[in-house]
Amino acid sequence: MRDRQVEQLLDAWLDAGPAVAPSRVTEAARLEIRSTRQSAALHGWPPRRFPIMSNTMRIALATAAVAVAALLGFNYLVAPNIGSPGLDDSSPAPTPTPIPTPTPAVFAEQPVGNEVAPGSYVITDVVPLRITVTVPAGWDRVRVPGLVWGEGANLGFWNIDNLYEDPCQTDLGLRDPAVGPTVDDLATAFGTVPGLDATSPTDVTVDGFSGKQTELTAQASWTLCFGGEAALWPINGGPDAKPPPGPDDVERVWILDVNGDRLVISSIVTPDATDDVQAELEAIFASIQIEAP
Repeated sequence: MRDRQVEQLLDAWLDAGPAVAPSRVTEAARLEIRSTRQSAALHGWPPRRFPIMSNTMRIALATAAVAVAALLGFNYLVAPNIGSPGLDDSSPAPTPTPIPTPTPAVFAEQPVGNEVAPGSYVITDVVPLRITVTVPAGWDRVRVPGLVWGEGANLGFWNIDNLYEDPCQTDLGLRDPAVGPTVDDLATAFGTVPGLDATSPTDVTVDGFSGKQTELTAQASWTLCFGGEAALWPINGGPDAKPPPGPDDVERVWILDVNGDRLVISSIVTPDATDDVQAELEAIFASIQIEAP
């Protein structure tokens, strides 16, 4: 290639460059001009024209400019590696060590009549279900299966197949025909118990299982009956019977459908229950976890 062709190519490359230099470049040039004596021989030269520069020098400058531009582009386009040394994105994350969960104690195995230690317990009295609750300090296990007892309040878990015909006359036996197997059957039957007032059943959900809720209170004429052998239902198929609420008590009842099994949860709060005990009762209820087979 002749020198004239090289010169034309370099002129075209220089003309294609930016027309305005960055501010930091122009400021440096301005300061340099002010501190450097100007040679008279430089006056009248056109911009970017340096005839005294050899073609070899111009080729070298052009090559250096291309190399600098390539280096700047590489640093701009290629992100720096800021990850952990020796690890890349394909490295598997470390597997965390699982923390073992304590197995809840069986509530029925705790001593009767004594305060149980605070913690989680599993209620196994409602076969085939398992119910886990968290019990605070100061609550007891009493002789009645499935019943957690506090000072003026209690919470019980029941498997109810039928009700007594008349709670004040248990010698009449259980209802015949028996109460039906569904949630609605039992909720309706509570509204027909002699001596009890029951609120209209409302929809409720406990630990993801739907059902009905009602509240039971004793009628004024029932006070004499309560002191005897009054009973609402047999307790979980055993010989014991669940008594009705007292004259000043309020018994809340939840009737749940747990995958085809009917679970009844009830709580009684007496006038003697303090606000703290009622708050503890609500906390126990909120901790309920139901396991179905």
